[in-house]
Amino acid sequence: MSDVPGPNRRDSARRAALGLLVVMATLGCCIVGVANQRPTIRAIAAVVTVVLMAGSLALARKRGNLIGWYVVAIGTTVLRVLSDL
Repeated sequence: MSDVPGPNRRDSARRAALGLLVVMATLGCCIVGVANQRPTIRAIAAVVTVVLMAGSLALARKRGNLIGWYVVAIGTTVLRVLSDL
C-alpha cells in the first residue's frame, strides 16, 4: 500500500481548507465592521481578510456562490464602517 492520498482524501482536504478560509474571511469582515474599532486594527484585519478571500477563491472550483457571499459580507462591512463615522 502506498501513502499517496486518493482523490477523495484530496477533495475532502480541499473542502475543509476552503471552508476554514471562508469562515475566517467572514470573521475578518466582522472584525473590520466593529463599531469604534481602532484604525490600525481595522487595517490589519482588512489586509488579512483580503488575503484569506484570495486564498479561498484560488481553492474554490465553483467561484460564483463564493463571490456572491463575499460581496454581501463586504457590503455589510462597508455599511457598518460608514455608519460608525
